[in-house]
Amino acid sequence: MVSSTFWTYLLLIFSQLTNLGSGQIIPFEWNANPRSSLSNGTCPRQVCVPRAFTSPGTSLASTRAERSWRGQVPSERQINALTLFQPDTLRRFEFTHPQMGTVFRLVMYAESESQAQTAAAQAFAAVDAMNASMSDYLPESELNRLCLTAGSGKSVPVSDDLWQILKLSNKFSRKSNGAFDVTVGPLTRLWRRARNLKELPDSTRVEEARQLLGFQDIVFKKGKKIELKKAGMRLDLGGIAQGYAADRCLEILRQNRIPRALADAGGDIALGDAPPSESGWAIEIPSNSVGVTRSHPDTMKQTLRLSNCGITTSGATFRYLEANGKRYSHIVDPRTGWALTHPVLVTVQAPDATTADAWATAISVMGASDWKKLKPKHRTLKVQLIEIPITNH
Repeated sequence: MVSSTFWTYLLLIFSQLTNLGSGQIIPFEWNANPRSSLSNGTCPRQVCVPRAFTSPGTSLASTRAERSWRGQVPSERQINALTLFQPDTLRRFEFTHPQMGTVFRLVMYAESESQAQTAAAQAFAAVDAMNASMSDYLPESELNRLCLTAGSGKSVPVSDDLWQILKLSNKFSRKSNGAFDVTVGPLTRLWRRARNLKELPDSTRVEEARQLLGFQDIVFKKGKKIELKKAGMRLDLGGIAQGYAADRCLEILRQNRIPRALADAGGDIALGDAPPSESGWAIEIPSNSVGVTRSHPDTMKQTLRLSNCGITTSGATFRYLEANGKRYSHIVDPRTGWALTHPVLVTVQAPDATTADAWATAISVMGASDWKKLKPKHRTLKVQLIEIPITNH
């Protein structure tokens, strides 16, 4: 039986030979290597696309103009919409999974429920594996086993994900002049205990913990081996792991032919292609008009339409220790050893969620004045930084 595609292209040839109205035949070539994959709204497919030439005496504008299907060569958009003769079969699916101290949420547009479920299961399995590797809470995690070798002179082989995230962390540490530093572990443990006890840590202990930091003391060796040079070093990936995991989820969905997807790791969001018939994913972020009080920590919102990027909002505002009339955030400045006391909300849009997550932490630490000095060197980042006045009512 002759396929519908055969009759479609037979119609194309016939329509050119009978180019009604103009009396002119518009030549075309059979393009066996199309410039892009066309989609009928379900999944990308490689198709051979007739590509119109500009005939002598024909203006570029008229060549690009939309042509009707009957009697003239159709545009690529018309071919995409009309020649495949299939309805838009994409359906929206959403899945959630608790992990890494938050809830991961996947939103995707897939051809079938089985395709969506398979992709989501693979993505969440990867998240579980990353948590088992990167958690600083789990005593037997790969990260904690690595930390136990600190100062021993041993080089430890690590998994691909741990190697990649530590390499990226080292890059962000250098570019932020140490405002982002995954060796902050001794300090985050100290401040975590302080929040539980609801009392400030002793300044001597803060300084002792700070002396154990140093991203320069993570040594990367051949064969994906890592040495921690300083005894007592502890790594904490809390400022980057969720963004990294969101990117990995999106990568797995794309491998399963689901490019129209969103992966949200507790506010660290990786965005793929836009939903069908939309210009982008609708993402709410805090606006510049912010009203925050101690009893009503609410902010006004603005909505962005985004795709194929990462976005994160980091706040040094709502998780804190209150002591001596000050709020000490859960975010610790690795350069001083002290938790942040300046209330700030930072939203970072970047090429991927990993970058957005790390820079949101770094810029929260820097504050507006320090970020202003670095901003010209990082034009791929879109940053909104709000210094928040907090009142007592």
